[in-house]
Amino acid sequence: MDGDASLIKLFARAKVLDNYILVKEGGREFRARPLGWDKKGFVAKLRMQFTLTYFLYENDKLLSKIRYDDVRDLFIIEKNEVNPVEIFIKPSQFSFGRRKYRIENTFRGIEIIDATEGVETVAGIAKFGFTSYSIEFEIYPPGLEEVIKEIAVMYVVKRIVWSMIGPI
Repeated sequence: MDGDASLIKLFARAKVLDNYILVKEGGREFRARPLGWDKKGFVAKLRMQFTLTYFLYENDKLLSKIRYDDVRDLFIIEKNEVNPVEIFIKPSQFSFGRRKYRIENTFRGIEIIDATEGVETVAGIAKFGFTSYSIEFEIYPPGLEEVIKEIAVMYVVKRIVWSMIGPI
């Protein structure tokens, strides 16, 4: 696999009691905070525990919004740009740029399969943590740098929901 992106590991872990997901990529840190994280009060805190919408920040700068649409059974990533782009990611497949990917669940994590030209190659490998809500991408496809953090957050949220109510 060529490209610098495959050399940088990415790690995401939920800080459940602190209500955020920490994402580390190279030496940079990002935080995904749930919808309503800035609200006070018991009801707001309760809603926050069950939200399927997260906002990804680097320092105080909003980078994207990640949400699960349970009616259509897909994740939507909205990048924080002048013209926001929605990237629809079904739990098993997604398109980004001009490439098509499929996500396969394995015993310990996921594999991202590049299925663009009918030839399927493993383009990314991620492992789940057994004792925490975490995922670590050992490698990921060049070209997915723009959304790999959001995909990591998406899978951490998915694991949290699975532990509460079962598979989504």
